[in-house]
Amino acid sequence: MPFFHFDQNNSGGSYDANENVAPIVVIEAVDADAANDKAEKLGIYFNGVSDERDCECCGDRWYAVEDYDAEDKPDERLILQHESWKKQGSPYAQVHFADGRKLSYS
Repeated sequence: MPFFHFDQNNSGGSYDANENVAPIVVIEAVDADAANDKAEKLGIYFNGVSDERDCECCGDRWYAVEDYDAEDKPDERLILQHESWKKQGSPYAQVHFADGRKLSYS
C-alpha cells in the first residue's frame, strides 16, 4: 500500500503539532482520496487561505495529495531532513499506517 506525504507550510509563522499532526505527516492509504480523507480526520485541512484559517501572504498550511504523489515507503530522508524542526515535547513527523499504528519522530 502506498504512502502519501503531507508537508506543513508554516502559515502565519508557526506549525501545528499535536498527537496526530506535525510539520511532516505521512499516511499509508490505498489512494490519494483515502489519504486526504484520513488527513482531514486527523485534523489536516485544505484551502486554509480561502477559508480564512491561514495567512494570505504565507499561503495554505496544507495541500491535498494526488495519486502521482504516492511513494512505496515513507521517505526517511525527508523526515530526517526536518529533524531541526523538533521542539522538546513536540513531534516533527508523524507516520500513520493503514492498520492504525502510528510512528512519531520527536
